[in-house]
Amino acid sequence: IKNYGTGGILLTSAMPLDEILLIPDEEIGKMPIREAVKTEAIEQKTRFKTGWLVWSELGQGVTRPDVLVKIKLGVGG
Repeated sequence: IKNYGTGGILLTSAMPLDEILLIPDEEIGKMPIREAVKTEAIEQKTRFKTGWLVWSELGQGVTRPDVLVKIKLGVGG
């Protein structure tokens, strides 16, 4: 996770290379985020081959998908 200003940019090995998820790490309106987004590298071959797990209430946008931003990168021509 890279932090730029008030948002975190989450990149995972399971995502396409042309997609970025922005996850805020500060209060949004009246709904504060309780804790910062955390990641843990997975090296257990029995569970996952590659990737990162997000351990947070907002991880993967399950509980509040309205505060996530997904950016799709494209090549202009």
